Amino acid sequence: MGDRAAPGGRRRTGIAGAAIGMVAAGVAAGVVAERLAVGRGIRRRARQALTAGVPYGGLRGTPGRAVADDGTVLHFEVDEPDHPGVRRPRGRLPGSRRPAAPTVVFCHGYCLNQDAWHFQRAALRGSVRTVHWDQRSHGRSGRGAAQRAGLPVTIDQLGRDLRAVLDAAVPEGPVVLVGHSMGGMTMMALAAHFPDWVRQRVAGAAFVGTSAGGLGEVNFGLPVAGVNAVRRILPGVLKALVARADLVERGRRATADLFAGLVTRYSFGSRDVDPALARFAELMIESTPVDVVAEFYPAFQEHDKAAALAAFAGLPALVLAGERDLVTPSGHSRAIAALLPDAELVLVPDAGHLVMLEHPDVVTAALSHLLARAGVPVGPLPGGGPELPDRSPGPSARHGAVPSAGMDALHESTTATTAPVTSARITVGTPDRMQELGRRLAELLSPGDLVLLSGALGAGKTTLARGLGEGLGVRGAVTSPTFVIARVHPSLTGGPALVHVDAYRLGGGLDEMEDLDLDVSLPESVVVVEWGEGKVEELSEDRLHVVIDRAVGDEPTGGEDHDVREVSVTGVGQRWKAADLSSLDA
Repeated sequence: MGDRAAPGGRRRTGIAGAAIGMVAAGVAAGVVAERLAVGRGIRRRARQALTAGVPYGGLRGTPGRAVADDGTVLHFEVDEPDHPGVRRPRGRLPGSRRPAAPTVVFCHGYCLNQDAWHFQRAALRGSVRTVHWDQRSHGRSGRGAAQRAGLPVTIDQLGRDLRAVLDAAVPEGPVVLVGHSMGGMTMMALAAHFPDWVRQRVAGAAFVGTSAGGLGEVNFGLPVAGVNAVRRILPGVLKALVARADLVERGRRATADLFAGLVTRYSFGSRDVDPALARFAELMIESTPVDVVAEFYPAFQEHDKAAALAAFAGLPALVLAGERDLVTPSGHSRAIAALLPDAELVLVPDAGHLVMLEHPDVVTAALSHLLARAGVPVGPLPGGGPELPDRSPGPSARHGAVPSAGMDALHESTTATTAPVTSARITVGTPDRMQELGRRLAELLSPGDLVLLSGALGAGKTTLARGLGEGLGVRGAVTSPTFVIARVHPSLTGGPALVHVDAYRLGGGLDEMEDLDLDVSLPESVVVVEWGEGKVEELSEDRLHVVIDRAVGDEPTGGEDHDVREVSVTGVGQRWKAADLSSLDA
């Protein structure tokens, strides 16, 4: 029987390999074409040079170990804050009414390790207590004991692993959980098994490039028919991979150049990726043994933890994904955000699955906002990272604001050559009417127009901007970009894109504004800047100033739904000299 079974096994492996090869052919062909003109030896030496010079993944903390319920040893590292303003998590201190500061716990994804959070770890280092850990069979953690005994990996097991790490590294005090891909699923599994613990201890949660279920429907950017064929035979293929892991590892090394291209394809959404960063991602994935890859994969097909998200309801939350993620498409993040209505949803254009490496500043800024909402008492981030948002009532109170003399000089440079040429004043009674005003205003706008929105917090600036987006026919929901600073909404109708900027957290200096390259975006887009007065006037002599005030005698009632607004629209420069703004008060 054994002699007859072996050829059948080889046939199944061969057929499976052929099917996978056909499905991957479209991706592989592009990778190979890029490399035909470069010799294999040159490419090998280039990889070696990049490996030797990779500057990422070298941050280390105080090591610790936790033991999972099946005996697997899990490696974690702790970075302690280096300033006295942040207390270690020991619950409430004797005689103190204030709880200890939260510890931020980072969970990495499939085939990665804790170093995947390199940029965020560097930005937070010294400012807040953080814990980074390696999932079982990944990084410095031990091989799964249950898997050595022949049991399959489950996302539920990973949730219990996280609980073991939390008990060892953060036995008391609040935590903020941050998870990418499989790490986010691990957080959901923790909530499924320990919902009371989550409600009592978790102060905030970030779900980055992850999914609550339905991964069996993902086609990875490949033809659907081919993917469905592979799904039918994949279980047998995975068993074959585990049985001949040594042979597969040799094959992976032999095709390292093609493998590198596939890693780049499925990790990043933009073409202009630092080669050293791409090599760093490749090294993390290469370090995961192929039998571990095979062991974990079936768990994703069974993953369904949408119901577990209820444990995070009401908590400060962030849901973030790259719009070009082929592994956990951004639609999965939208689904998570729909189940967490209070969460901030951030979709990053031109970003793939490893968004925290590809666009570290955007991810770190969004995490900064989450930490502020979760009560993490830290100041400006070290190492050039974005500053954490403060709780001040307006932009003038923000740390690092431009001195008044500098602001006066800026006003003088712009107002000397430009003056209001037309204006209108409109009374707006409801948010729906504010949004409608935005739609009417959009009819007057053309590529190259600059619009400055001013008004107190909650005045309705973003509501007006949402109407502008609808009127311009752009893609994506227009929401406040306060903590990602700027969002670009491409046109769906062939018109100008909408560049939506929130300068609330910018100090007002031109250097900060220049980093956004608004002067590059302006000619072919409509640029709308909230809190832009005194900061962006130099971009254009022609602009619209929109100021939103509460009507005189109208007392705030706790929300903009009940407040009447007076909106003044003022055109500045020759562009608006002949414009009829009276149509806005239709």
